[in-house]
Amino acid sequence: MVEGSTFSFTIPAEPAGHAAETPIPVSGRTVLVVDDDPDIVRIIMLALEREGFHAVGATSGEQALEIARSRHVDVITLDLMMPGADGVQVLRQLKHDPATRDIPVVVVSAYGAGKEPELVATGVSGIVAKPIDENDLLATIRTVLGTWRGERRSPPSWWWTTTRTCGASSA
Repeated sequence: MVEGSTFSFTIPAEPAGHAAETPIPVSGRTVLVVDDDPDIVRIIMLALEREGFHAVGATSGEQALEIARSRHVDVITLDLMMPGADGVQVLRQLKHDPATRDIPVVVVSAYGAGKEPELVATGVSGIVAKPIDENDLLATIRTVLGTWRGERRSPPSWWWTTTRTCGASSA
């Protein structure tokens, strides 16, 4: 029987960190914040702007649709319970419009629990429960943006489970 040579060596290196630990660059990224409560819009916008995002607010579904169709938006945070066009109606309209269908939408609502299957089927990218945990919201938005390296497309099938258990709060 013929035996070969065996070599061993050591390469000094730092352990690789998890991708979630590396902040995703947000410079130039625009988030459309949609909630019928102007105070919530302001609070979310301030948190986003502190992190370096450009934030735009809308206090109705109709206003949100107009902004999403007329400006470049990288991600949308969307309340479900609003007068007029509610969040689910807005989400459906966004996903059926070729100009907006690829914009990731993160639902920010006290009423998201139990609606996950409907929301995922409609194309939601993540859910953050109210009352809002700022860290969960920012982590979810960064995950949405970082997972696709800035490309605007639908999330893969594994994304919902990973985000729901790791990033989003439960109601």
